[in-house]
Amino acid sequence: MKYFSIILILAVSLFSCQSKESNHQAESKAAALLFDIETVAVQSDASFRGLHVYNDSIVWLSGSKATFARTLDAGATWLTDSVPGAGKMQFRDVQVLSPTTALLLSAGLPARVYKTEDAGVTWNIQYENLSEGVFFDAMDFWDDSVGIAFSDPVDHKLLVIKTEDAGTSWYPVDTVAMPVALDGEAGFAASGTCLRVGENGRAWVGLGGPSGARIYASKDYGTTWQAHLTPILSGTPSQGIFSIDYYQNQLIIAGGDYAQDSVKTKVMALSKDGGITWSSPEEGPHGFRSAVRYAPGIEQDVLFACGTSGIDISKDGGKHWRNLSNQSTNALDVYKDQIWLVGDGGKVIRLKRVTPQ
Repeated sequence: MKYFSIILILAVSLFSCQSKESNHQAESKAAALLFDIETVAVQSDASFRGLHVYNDSIVWLSGSKATFARTLDAGATWLTDSVPGAGKMQFRDVQVLSPTTALLLSAGLPARVYKTEDAGVTWNIQYENLSEGVFFDAMDFWDDSVGIAFSDPVDHKLLVIKTEDAGTSWYPVDTVAMPVALDGEAGFAASGTCLRVGENGRAWVGLGGPSGARIYASKDYGTTWQAHLTPILSGTPSQGIFSIDYYQNQLIIAGGDYAQDSVKTKVMALSKDGGITWSSPEEGPHGFRSAVRYAPGIEQDVLFACGTSGIDISKDGGKHWRNLSNQSTNALDVYKDQIWLVGDGGKVIRLKRVTPQ
């Protein structure tokens, strides 16, 4: 690994003239954060888009050429391999359920879910779909047994599949209570984060395309869904919602236009009512972002976002964003004070906060 440190000065401007207390709060937002940035050596040239940081030691990656990688020792050593019989499948999402159990989700046809129960030594196909138009984008789990995955619309309805036995078996959710898809509406299998689940059976799916950027919301473990329009950039097949996160009753979505990744307009929005109404950051990220994550292990209001045009951080719950790096990355995940990011060409990097002496 190559290590170097940077001091990130997050001067979040909070305009207020009401009281000295407001000025004090503004000053407290300008605290320095010190991070170690590590370039992690993983022997692969795959385009990594799936990432799950399970705990302090276990991290899994997935990507192109049927590739997966995992570490059990916080990145000191890695198992990097391809799933036997998977050809050149694109594994756009990975879900870790235990220290030895993980699932891989493929995009395109054949659509498959693979499962290992021995930390990647052997794999079994637990779900397969060969139907025309099926293209899975992401999966997420409420606990170590119950989870869902979704595909782009088939016959004008999203295809949502569900498991209640840790990914061993899957069944399609009835589409009767599913909104009718807009023309060209689809998900984006860019980071495995355009699907997010929350407490008490809540779930959200982010979509985009030429007809609008909508979010689908469920309150009953994916059984029924409602669609809500968002202010995220839309109008072409490359525009829409690419990532969702949820923390302390606030929903955040990120995206934009992956074909024009320096465009900063309408790339992020926030909601306090589950996706019905939205507000925009006062100062947004510096371009298209394919992943966004809260980092409460660092500080309650800290978030990170990444995309092909760089990495950004917010220290005030997503209202203001500052650029950290122009490095191109596809996905990020957070566990406590560790922030992992992955990208094309086998890129794996890690940010970890260092407590000042």
